Amino acid sequence: MLQIVVERSMDSVLLRCSGRLVAGEEVLRLREAVMCEANRRTVQLDFWGVETIDAAGLGLLVSLHTLGYVVGFQLQVRNPVRRVLALLKLTRLESVLEIQPPVEVELQLRAGASSSDGYFGGTFKKPMLMRAKCFRTPKALAFDPLRGQ
Repeated sequence: MLQIVVERSMDSVLLRCSGRLVAGEEVLRLREAVMCEANRRTVQLDFWGVETIDAAGLGLLVSLHTLGYVVGFQLQVRNPVRRVLALLKLTRLESVLEIQPPVEVELQLRAGASSSDGYFGGTFKKPMLMRAKCFRTPKALAFDPLRGQ
């Protein structure tokens, strides 16, 4: 469940988010909170407490960025946790959104340090082909793009 605490100032608003930004009620709640504050100059989303974001949450961020461009406010994402920041970089949303990461997280990502929670902090040198027993395909449909068979 996503929880949002709103802190307002003269021309900006800070929405402190905690929980999960996933499809359903959570995405609708954040969209509604940002739309209620669309008359501000700056809308800042503090993601320090956001544990995970799914595709609907990423789509919402793009939608809110576009809304801000049309309506006239600037959307900023502040303090995303390591795995959320890595996801934003992986999807290249850091080139679209204005993201202000915590200094220590940014330094670790630049150094390529991996975390103890199993999330990758570096960059891939070449594409990976994943094969596992859970991805079985019938022999008639099996196609190996590397071999062309």
